[in-house]
Amino acid sequence: MFNSLRISYYVDKFFDLLSRFYKNEFRVIQSTYYLFDTNESVFDKEILQYGAYERIGDLSGYKWIKILYFPVAYATETHPITQPTQYGIIKKTETVCVFPRICFDPTMLDFVVFNLRLKPLSNVYQVTQIEEAYISKDETCPIYKVTLKEQPFTTNQIDEQVTSVYAYSEISDSIYRVQDYNTIVNATTLLNDITLQICKTREASSGLIPHIEV
Repeated sequence: MFNSLRISYYVDKFFDLLSRFYKNEFRVIQSTYYLFDTNESVFDKEILQYGAYERIGDLSGYKWIKILYFPVAYATETHPITQPTQYGIIKKTETVCVFPRICFDPTMLDFVVFNLRLKPLSNVYQVTQIEEAYISKDETCPIYKVTLKEQPFTTNQIDEQVTSVYAYSEISDSIYRVQDYNTIVNATTLLNDITLQICKTREASSGLIPHIEV
């Protein structure tokens, strides 16, 4: 007989692997995500379908929600896309990344700015293609594969049209307003300090000397 494991529940095992490796165990890059604010934006909803005079600037009615520390995974290396025009050749960079749905669904008017060492890069990318895949049998937690293309905007220009600022917390895997996010971070830091002090006190009362790395 073969030295093998016999798996009868193929579908269950498949979803288990997807959930384990594509939801809970992938490496992420922090980014600043600009989610299109449909409630605060002013645009033609009937004829032009999200039409506006311009995306960024004084003639734009678009607004965005800024989300700090948003995790994206499997970001590919950017490569230039050649686009001929009547004025010459334009080269834009393109990349692909994946992220799970965290409190919102992506739109084609979203922007992504990657962070390097907690500082945003100068390249601004717009979501131009969205692919959705479910990673659980009950279809409650999809992941998105999005294609990003570089845009000629700056983060300062987009920030002028931001209505509110949120931040992603790894502690609860949720998005909060910045004030609430700072409260959670401070509370977690204090909890870690208190836990460390309790452990030291317990070791001292037991007569054991804690080991300290030099």
